[in-house]
Amino acid sequence: MKLLIVLAAVTVFIGCTPMQSKPLEATEINNRSEVIIYREKQFVNSAVSMIIGANGNDYVKLGGGSYASMYMRPGSHEFFVRSTKKIDEPYLVTLDLSANDVTCLRAFNDTGSAATNMMTAGLVGLLLPRSSTFNMEKTECWSKEELDGRKVVAVEYAE
Repeated sequence: MKLLIVLAAVTVFIGCTPMQSKPLEATEINNRSEVIIYREKQFVNSAVSMIIGANGNDYVKLGGGSYASMYMRPGSHEFFVRSTKKIDEPYLVTLDLSANDVTCLRAFNDTGSAATNMMTAGLVGLLLPRSSTFNMEKTECWSKEELDGRKVVAVEYAE
């Protein structure tokens, strides 16, 4: 029994890809677009970190029910959401951002993913095809009332 517990723990830790955080490029206040990303509060995968980034760079890690605001240069950007699991593929969303606009994204569990199945079905989940633990889609921006009580996660910016 002890061996089984050790093997399960090793399997989980070997399969992790930590966040490789990079500061987001600072933007001019009159020439930027704001992107707000909300993470839904869900029980499944609540202990799995959600990493949000754009253009191949990790920028912020969100916990359940939290959100972050990112200021980007106008133009086309490929945003992604992923977990720290190696079996996970990032879920991509391309946005064309205009100056002085606010765009909101909702990030949530992909209940049919291999990583989600790993969490709920144990080691058998490793045999399933690769997919994304999380999905992300454009959404209406939430009101101040809807954001009450939710944690704001700061994004680091380069000087």
